Amino acid sequence: MATQVTNEKELTEALRNESSEIEIEGDLANKVIRIKARGKVAWAVAIGAIGIIAGIIILKIPTGGTHTLISAFVTSTPTDAEAFSTNATISLIIIAIIAGSISVGVALLNKLRAYKLEKTSSTRIRLIRK
Repeated sequence: MATQVTNEKELTEALRNESSEIEIEGDLANKVIRIKARGKVAWAVAIGAIGIIAGIIILKIPTGGTHTLISAFVTSTPTDAEAFSTNATISLIIIAIIAGSISVGVALLNKLRAYKLEKTSSTRIRLIRK
């Protein structure tokens, strides 16, 4: 039986558990479609962007946003993140943060690539482990 997910936290857990089938519905389904549709170069760019953005978020919290490294990134344009749509990129970052660390988050996102996507309706998809 497929694991049912509707948000990034549930998707993170399903990927972590290496579920053989994952059914995703709602807005998250559309985000995953956009994520899965990207090529290898876009994945590499997105993973790099996730590392940078998640690192900024992690550094910004304890410093109250006063760290100079953070200020430099916040004032620059996020061209790497533009490889994906904003909503899809935000979902990727949420998954990385929920995972507990950037490296674990990237590993989980790479697990997502090991699934074949099947669209079952306009608001629902199924991921099947290859």
